[in-house]
Amino acid sequence: MPAPSNKMAPGKLTTPWTAEVDPHLPHPEYPRPQMVRSSWQNLNGLWDYAITSRFAENPETYQGQILVPYPVESALSGVEQSLSPKQLLWYHHRLDY
Repeated sequence: MPAPSNKMAPGKLTTPWTAEVDPHLPHPEYPRPQMVRSSWQNLNGLWDYAITSRFAENPETYQGQILVPYPVESALSGVEQSLSPKQLLWYHHRLDY
């Protein structure tokens, strides 16, 4: 498996467990064990992202990769950037099923 292209952003929003996160598959467990389904796909991992104006069309290019499920503001996302109310965060990922 290739190395992820994003790097954890240095910053304030970290935890004692930040360094233990596997960017290839963060949170690999089923998210709600009390409601397990026989068939499901984990969407956590690296996704392309773009930050645009609130009124922009679908982006044609992306600015980098973000580690899902972490918030864009966090160090674990690899982005660590806040959005203004005038901006949108776009995610892009190819799913194989």
